[in-house]
Amino acid sequence: MRFAKPQKAAPRRKPGRPKGSKNKKTLEREAREARIAQGKRGPGRPRGSKNKPKPARKDELE
Repeated sequence: MRFAKPQKAAPRRKPGRPKGSKNKKTLEREAREARIAQGKRGPGRPRGSKNKPKPARKDELE
């Protein structure tokens, strides 16, 4: 009678996210920050508009 050879067990993976991986929200936030830094307009904005930082209000300066 022939028996099948026992197979080696597959290496076990560590639970949880792999080191250095990013979830969807982090990727979306980084993409949005990069777009703002480049000054490109987002969808639904007028053609010439850019994401400019708002000037400080006079109330906040005093």
